[in-house]
Amino acid sequence: MKGKGYELAEKDQTLWHAPGLFDKITGEIYSKIPDKPQPPKYQDVFGHTLVELAQANDKLMGVTPAMPSGSSLNIMMAAMPERAFDVGIAEQHAVTFSAGLATQGMVPFCNIYSSFMQRGYDQVVHDVALQNLHVVFCLDRAGFAGPMARPTTAATTWPTCAASLTSWCRPP
Repeated sequence: MKGKGYELAEKDQTLWHAPGLFDKITGEIYSKIPDKPQPPKYQDVFGHTLVELAQANDKLMGVTPAMPSGSSLNIMMAAMPERAFDVGIAEQHAVTFSAGLATQGMVPFCNIYSSFMQRGYDQVVHDVALQNLHVVFCLDRAGFAGPMARPTTAATTWPTCAASLTSWCRPP
């Protein structure tokens, strides 16, 4: 369990996944209040747009491996729970599950953090690309993920991997 040993994190794993600066004794999370209005977060625009697209296309499905709040698939999960799936920490399964949906005529939007996509690379090749299946991959945080980026979260390798798949970038 992420946060094991810190009582507040054990009680609310989502809030304490990446809280930023906080007082470890009181649990107060220090929130910086911006000086001026901020644009919406990329993932929130994605989440709302996905719901709009799904309202117009009843074959559209959402899939994420354990990142519903970080990818904002939680918006679709709330609006259309029967069409949005969190498969747990299993990027490989997210890709293969999306491929299975595509074989049945669904249009899966598989949202995976770019830095974790390498875990599902074999499935992208064998289960999606070689079969020319229509799976829309939404790779969140491709490139450097800001000041919190670490070697495991800097998604600098995935664009090169994706470029090697000839059917990956074909028109639908």
